[in-house]
Amino acid sequence: MQSVPLPLSLGWAAVENVEPQTGFAYQSPRCTRSSLGRVFLSGLVRCSTAGTLSATLAVLPSDFRPLGTVVSAALIDNRLGWIDIFPDGRVVLGVTRDNDNGCFDYVSLDGIAFSTV
Repeated sequence: MQSVPLPLSLGWAAVENVEPQTGFAYQSPRCTRSSLGRVFLSGLVRCSTAGTLSATLAVLPSDFRPLGTVVSAALIDNRLGWIDIFPDGRVVLGVTRDNDNGCFDYVSLDGIAFSTV
């Protein structure tokens, strides 16, 4: 298995390893590729700059990209949304409505998996 940090796009950041408000520890965003070519995303991200939110969360390294577009359910703030993953490596948030402060409080990447072969 090969695992690397997920390279986040401008305007997005990992949720702190220990969230001061809750005391919970969160995993840093990562992408992991199995020897069979299956990729798993994990971690928790949030927008880091109110009002400058880009729908592109990250761009996957070339060895971690799907052959076709992947659509996966994702927990976004307190609702279900989706994430599109494109063959060029873009990981794109499938909803554009944010909360009142111009940012998404969190986007969970856990459970997103797809094949690269």
